Amino acid sequence: MDRRRRTAGIAIAAVVVIGLAALLIAAAGDTTTRVAGVGVSPVYPVAPVPAGSEACQQSFGITEEFDHVHFNIGTFGKPGPGLTVSVNDEKTGAQLGWGRVTPGWVDNGSAQDVDVGAIPSGGRVSVCIRNEGPVKAFVYGDYYHGAFGKGPLGVTPTNSTNAGLVDGQLLEGDMAMELNRSSPRSILARLPVVIQHAAAFRPPIVGPWTFWLLAVLMLVGAPLALWAALSRAGDAECSPEPRRYPDSPRS
Repeated sequence: MDRRRRTAGIAIAAVVVIGLAALLIAAAGDTTTRVAGVGVSPVYPVAPVPAGSEACQQSFGITEEFDHVHFNIGTFGKPGPGLTVSVNDEKTGAQLGWGRVTPGWVDNGSAQDVDVGAIPSGGRVSVCIRNEGPVKAFVYGDYYHGAFGKGPLGVTPTNSTNAGLVDGQLLEGDMAMELNRSSPRSILARLPVVIQHAAAFRPPIVGPWTFWLLAVLMLVGAPLALWAALSRAGDAECSPEPRRYPDSPRS
């Protein structure tokens, strides 16, 4: 049975190594420019922005540097107005970066991708779009009420803590907005940031260390548990039958 155990152990180790290598290769090859987002699709014109008004989406927890804001805005076919996009520190209100869309853009369903300069990581920010006029514009997004956006048992997603406003008035929906960086990074390089993001939605006693520990338990603990189960099964299979004695004669 020792030989069978060794063979099973080698097979388990080989599967773990091959699986881990495949995950690392996939994570290293899969790149993205996305840093953060609201998590909704540009389905409805949720934010009407008249000339001179400002639509803001808040708040974004920034764990990586970014330099572009991606969003969908339309005018129902009219020539697009000038837009000013600003990124502001949510705590102090200070402007961290800004960019501009020149007037006359065509409303053909294409998204705007605005360079706002290098925004450092750390803290929380709001992103605002000011309509410089003269045409009314609509920022697209989605709703979290009625038949739209509801999860199981009517529970809304965690990103409902994000809020959309126009001139300080709370919207029913959220604007579809992403914060991107010019240079793409692999999923593997972003792993510490991903764990930091996950730790933001947690009970007070949970931190980033919890997710690292869970990852180690998955990679090491699961194979060890399987090995222990196989060992116990082998011991039970090889244990000798209990010796049976004839019943003693009755007097």
